[in-house]
Amino acid sequence: MLDYRRVNKNVDFSSVDIYPKWKGNDADDINVAIETALDYDATRSYKHKPFLLMESAPGAPNWFPYNRLTRAGQHELVSMQSVAHGADSVQYFQFRKCRGGFEKFHGAVVDHEGSENTRIFKEISALGKKLLNLDEVVGTMPDSRVAIIHDWSNKWALDDAAAFYRRDKKLLPTVTQFYKSLWTRGIDTDIIGFEDDFANYSFIIAPMLYTVSEEVGKNLTKFVENGGTLLCTYMTAMVDENDLCHLGGFPGAGLRKVFGIWNEEIDTLYPEQKVLVKTENGECEAIDYCELIHTEGAKVIAEYASEFYAGMPAATVNEYGKGKAYYIAFRDKGEFTEKIMEKILSETKISSKFCSQLPYGVTAHSREDDNAVYVFLQNFTRSEQTLTPTDSWSNIENNEVINKEFVLLPYETKILKKLKV
Repeated sequence: MLDYRRVNKNVDFSSVDIYPKWKGNDADDINVAIETALDYDATRSYKHKPFLLMESAPGAPNWFPYNRLTRAGQHELVSMQSVAHGADSVQYFQFRKCRGGFEKFHGAVVDHEGSENTRIFKEISALGKKLLNLDEVVGTMPDSRVAIIHDWSNKWALDDAAAFYRRDKKLLPTVTQFYKSLWTRGIDTDIIGFEDDFANYSFIIAPMLYTVSEEVGKNLTKFVENGGTLLCTYMTAMVDENDLCHLGGFPGAGLRKVFGIWNEEIDTLYPEQKVLVKTENGECEAIDYCELIHTEGAKVIAEYASEFYAGMPAATVNEYGKGKAYYIAFRDKGEFTEKIMEKILSETKISSKFCSQLPYGVTAHSREDDNAVYVFLQNFTRSEQTLTPTDSWSNIENNEVINKEFVLLPYETKILKKLKV
């Protein structure tokens, strides 16, 4: 597998191919939308420039286990989702269905039938007309105050670690769990690596940051010292860039003092095992991993409530310089992650550019330049959803003023614009 950040240093633009596996129910399809959005944000963040959607399927692909047809509106929804996250193109594989070969039944703009009378051709034509109205969006970018560190060198080192769960450390599902809290709130997010400038952000999330060099440790320390909020989890800074263990206690690379904790051991649970964790919002369950940590100045915000380490810290926060460093020592099913994210986003005053409360399955991602903010409101559910803006916007397609409650239809995208004062 390639390190796409390194590859992108040598290309003119970033691009991505996207083929979502829509299932046909809201819960699964929202998760598909979140995973797709994460791919888009990662692609945009490689060069911190708009990217190109190079391939997408007009209709159903042919190589999934189940090749389900897209429903009316779904194709436009995922195409506009790419634009919402920074794409300056929507392109297809394939234009005309091939007569033979493995992909002769793969979706295409022009079917074997050969005319413009198919459902897919009509949907793509309608989308093309909508894209013609978005010329002013081309070149704009999200103004992301939040970043998630997901570096390829860290992934490879963690995958290779002869410890914990040997076959699957579940790094990507953990990243996605944190990203979900941001997506559901319509918060623009960059997916960054070790070489990016941390000073560009107010809040950095670094799940399972197993590999941390001394240089990266200094940069993270400086980020918190200068007022940033850092959230890390179990397995943080255990090895350096050469996969050698840090000496002097984990987390290494100078981060032990930043978090105000010391990680002594980590317990790997069998899939059927659970450990209770006591939080200020009640009890939750720890799964997979429980680190045994000691505080060295940090405040305990959750503690284990079962196993031989009952009473030990399970999550902490430490004030360091002008900023804060949160540490989660266990993996959960999502409920604690959601609560801690809610707390930090409130503290840092980070929210969607559209409004603070979005209905289930609706997200609002934005792009902007010096003159205007463009918000893409998208409904990934099969039901109508009601939204209430906290400001006055205009619909980019017809200049309609949007300043009161309105309905977003199933699979609908509305693109709103607000001029900067």
